[in-house]
Amino acid sequence: MIFKGKVAKLIPAIALASAATTLNAQQSEQDLGFYISGFADYYFAHWHPEETTQQRMGESLGFGVDFGYRINESFAARLELAKLNLAIESTDNEQSGHRVGVDALYHLGKSGFYLVGGVKQIDVYDSFTAANVGFGGYLEVADNWTVNTEALLLKSLESNDYTDSALKLGVSYTFADTKPTQQLAAAPAPLDADQDGVADGQDDCLNTPSNEVV
Repeated sequence: MIFKGKVAKLIPAIALASAATTLNAQQSEQDLGFYISGFADYYFAHWHPEETTQQRMGESLGFGVDFGYRINESFAARLELAKLNLAIESTDNEQSGHRVGVDALYHLGKSGFYLVGGVKQIDVYDSFTAANVGFGGYLEVADNWTVNTEALLLKSLESNDYTDSALKLGVSYTFADTKPTQQLAAAPAPLDADQDGVADGQDDCLNTPSNEVV
């Protein structure tokens, strides 16, 4: 099926980015401020829609965008918009839908890893609200640019009791750069051993008493 071929191409890319993030996370230090991220989205659904119980939903290869704000070194918040193309199992058909949500992110120091939690509204056939938790990692590849991966578990808050999961692979750009800048150390004051106001390198009388006028 065409959909399966798309998924097969995406999984190695997610695995490769995850490995790179893990190996290089200690080198990452994300900028503070507003950022935008575009991502590919591999979504696992496995449930029967309420409106059509004869069909079972499967995986989705979609895409989306995050609008976020890195508040400080520990916390960030974001709005997520995603397009879903869920496969209908045992057929060659797909059902389009979308996902909208808000998340809070907690960054684990400067490790390059973070925890995420939030709420999503998923609309495919029927619409339902789900809570989500997960973890992710990012790797800074250039000034203001990062590559990030993420794994999420979603649990419906409604009677349908759906449980979904998702993998994301994205690229982010931060519009502000508020990293602390390094200040040049002040030049050390010249030595003046006898405290007469004349530097030792220019002092012809190195033992002048401090109470003598020079």
